[in-house]
Amino acid sequence: MLRKSSWIAAALLLACVTPPPALSSFPARAGAVWSDDCCGAPIVATKPALPAEAQRRGLTGWVVVSGILDARGWVSDPIVLAADPPGVFDQAALAAFDGWRYAAPADAKSRHEVRALISFRSTRPRGAAPGGSMEGGGGGGGSAGY
Repeated sequence: MLRKSSWIAAALLLACVTPPPALSSFPARAGAVWSDDCCGAPIVATKPALPAEAQRRGLTGWVVVSGILDARGWVSDPIVLAADPPGVFDQAALAAFDGWRYAAPADAKSRHEVRALISFRSTRPRGAAPGGSMEGGGGGGGSAGY
């Protein structure tokens, strides 16, 4: 009976996080060009720090971020397009994404938008005693999690 309860609890926990939307489901930012194959994978991808409160509570989630590439390929003006749970991982995702770099755009006259899905996963199950390790997330030109 305990084993069945554990499976039910795990299923409920997983159901709390909605699947992220496709990166292509958002309109391009004003004055920018976006395409799925625009800029490839990031050359530099800073791992985000898992917020302490999220780690303590055993939270899992994701953030879809968008940025504009500068002439050297660095992300500038990062914003959150969507997140689940809302507001929990946003600042950590923005801080990390602000340090990402892609190949410099071939067409420097256009503003190129890049998007990424940054996943967060606590290594501590909800309700467990504090401790454990941190896992963040990252991804560019697609999605990945750490």
